[in-house]
Amino acid sequence: MKKTVILFLFSLLLTFVVGCTPSHYRLSFEEIDDMADYYPAQAKVYLERTDSNDNKGYYKLLACKIRYQITGVYFLRRDSDIEDAIQIFTKENNEPMLARALYYKGAMTFNTTHDTTQTLQILMQACRHSSIMRQKEKLDLYDLMCRITHDNSYTVKLEDEARQSHNISHRAWATLYRAVNNQDRQLAEEAFDIAYSIPENKDSTLGPMYNYYFQKLIEQGNTPDSVIMDYINLADNYGGIKHKTAVDLYRFLWRYGKTPKGEKFLNAHKPEIEELSNYMYLGSYEYLIPFYFVYLHLGDTTTADNIVKLIHQSEPFIERQGNADKEQKVKLMYEGGYSNYRYAQAKNWILVAIIIVLAILLTMTYLSVSRIRKAQSTIAALQSSLHQLKDVENATLAERCEQLNHDITTQVRKLKRRDKDIELYKTQIGELTDISQGLVYYSQAVQNKNISQIGKQGILQLLASYRMIDEKYSKRLACYDLNPSHCLFCILYHIGKTDEEVMQILQYSMANIRVRKSRIKADCEVYSFEAVISREV
Repeated sequence: MKKTVILFLFSLLLTFVVGCTPSHYRLSFEEIDDMADYYPAQAKVYLERTDSNDNKGYYKLLACKIRYQITGVYFLRRDSDIEDAIQIFTKENNEPMLARALYYKGAMTFNTTHDTTQTLQILMQACRHSSIMRQKEKLDLYDLMCRITHDNSYTVKLEDEARQSHNISHRAWATLYRAVNNQDRQLAEEAFDIAYSIPENKDSTLGPMYNYYFQKLIEQGNTPDSVIMDYINLADNYGGIKHKTAVDLYRFLWRYGKTPKGEKFLNAHKPEIEELSNYMYLGSYEYLIPFYFVYLHLGDTTTADNIVKLIHQSEPFIERQGNADKEQKVKLMYEGGYSNYRYAQAKNWILVAIIIVLAILLTMTYLSVSRIRKAQSTIAALQSSLHQLKDVENATLAERCEQLNHDITTQVRKLKRRDKDIELYKTQIGELTDISQGLVYYSQAVQNKNISQIGKQGILQLLASYRMIDEKYSKRLACYDLNPSHCLFCILYHIGKTDEEVMQILQYSMANIRVRKSRIKADCEVYSFEAVISREV
């Protein structure tokens, strides 16, 4: 029974170690597609790990989708992925994928050129196949058509689709688009009421809606300034004024500021207005805002409007900077051969498993010691009884003494067996301790930390822990009959370390590394050092 328990504990520990060992984590194209809807930066990292030859059209579509999610623009001079994807899906007669590719081409074209004619030509082709598109992209397609065409037929389609998919955010937007088209302020309030009913993170919908609406009210030109100011304040409360609507806001404030109430507002918000001219996102962007106000003050509204267009076209690049920073953080977290991020998580589980096993073994040892002490107390009591019976000649008492002597002999034998069990537990605890310390050294080596001071004992502990991680390669090294330091040297190259990383980990010079490679090649009697460290059997 005890051996079964010990084997179970070791199996449990081995499962933790092997299961948590870092590896190349990959996702299918479908899984990356779903991830890109909400986490495009992470999806880009996983897409870069896939083989584009598995499905070239799908790969190029995902590359475009992720680029659109992160940057929102289409780099016409450099990117041919979207065109290639359209050609591939056209040849394959894959209408669902073709519709998606056309949608992303149209969306990126609109964000890049603001050419509504060209954009509509592309999006109308996508609309022909909209019934077989993915739910989210169908909603996004109708949303973009509402923005471009101002046609209520698309607001109806967007609202119907949003109701079917239980998407409150898009239902609110559909109502707001219809309110703008009809210039119906009461309907706009209904749209905002719908957005208020969103259970979580409603600000991400309300903020853009208020930004969009006050901008449209300014463009219509028939809304009282006080009403516009109310929506501007609401936009500021729910997420702040966005870069692309800031110019329209301050153009309005310039006009509104001529009134006593507006002048008071401008004076109260003077720091924010000055801050607007200090944006450093683009080399030329910082000059556009001041020039806009200069030309507006001079009465040259044509030049001022042209500057507004330039600022609007710069918006995708401003947003792109923030997304690039996020993408870099994600790469640092997820990328790498043997991922340090995943190993940091796995190491915690490994240490927890070792602590649990050690705690169980210590508990079993404590219980055994308690039983031994109880037995010793029983023996002492029996021996005391024997001393009292030495001078008694009664036959019955003699038989009892003989029985007591037999019991004592039995207890002594049990004690000897328990002593052996305790020694076995101590040996097993020592082995687990070595494995635990070896895993710590292995973790440091994986992270390219210096382990040159661990000594012979530390190397043996690291080799013992690595046998649990990669038993097959450990057996191969054992067949070569190398010394421990040479085994560690081979393992580092086997897990993918470069010469420079090995120099950092073991504090060797390049000459020392060459000498060790030659010695190992000679000892193993192989034609090259790569034959020793390869992953092939």
